[in-house]
Amino acid sequence: MKRVTESIPLRRRPPVEQDRIAAWVRQKIVKGVWSPGDRVPSREQLLARFKVGSLTMQRAMDQLLEDGFIVAHGPRGTFVAERPPHQYRIALAFAPELQDPSGWSNLWTSLLAAARKVSRPGPFRFEPYLGIDRHLDSEGAWRLQRDIERGALAGVIMDHYSVRQANALGLPRKGIPVVSVLSSEGSAKLPALVPDLDAFFDGALARLKAAGSSRIAAVVLGNSDTWHGLPELERRYSAAGVAWRPEWVQGVPTMPSFDWGAHAARLLMTGPRGKRPDGLI
Repeated sequence: MKRVTESIPLRRRPPVEQDRIAAWVRQKIVKGVWSPGDRVPSREQLLARFKVGSLTMQRAMDQLLEDGFIVAHGPRGTFVAERPPHQYRIALAFAPELQDPSGWSNLWTSLLAAARKVSRPGPFRFEPYLGIDRHLDSEGAWRLQRDIERGALAGVIMDHYSVRQANALGLPRKGIPVVSVLSSEGSAKLPALVPDLDAFFDGALARLKAAGSSRIAAVVLGNSDTWHGLPELERRYSAAGVAWRPEWVQGVPTMPSFDWGAHAARLLMTGPRGKRPDGLI
């Protein structure tokens, strides 16, 4: 299937009666007029208030149920959910998609696995929305837009690519908290979680040395910053008491394929056991 190569507008449609009803109920919940566990007005009361048909009312209730704002308890009635999404649902909005091998890596797999682990005991629920790139034409982008517009998110965690779409998605306008992983790049000024790579490298050298490694190689990003930073790497090796061999530091690009890093690692590990690296960062 051919992919659209230019940005397309986000899907929008004129609001209908069911949306107006659902928005009214959501506002009561979001503003704290109705608290978790409170009973929602009966179907008859809502029908009288909005003067709509039963089918329209059912669609509004279905929307609220789907979003997690309310729960139905049969004859007892309908109640505000104990953990409504605007307080407990966190979006993981990542640019790559699972079926895209050129962009997917173990980083995203690990983040999703960690999110599932944290979600199990609760109370927060982390939900993935994938394919949040500049096209905004994926199923994940449509779901994210819908949940943003409905106010069904407590916050959004974005990666260093998807965060560039924060304004286009309307996140600052909606006031939904956003944090970026790895970078704060983007048109919106947002807080970011950035790894301390210097501390990571020093810790990795110390750990490998403590494990008995004395010939430690490294596979790093092959850009100009890394090239000019080789003297700093040499200093870190020296401070850790590890022998420095420049040919054991290989630079690879992050794109177009993460396989390049694996190829460099295999090349480093080729040769007699006593002469090849016995540790790898």
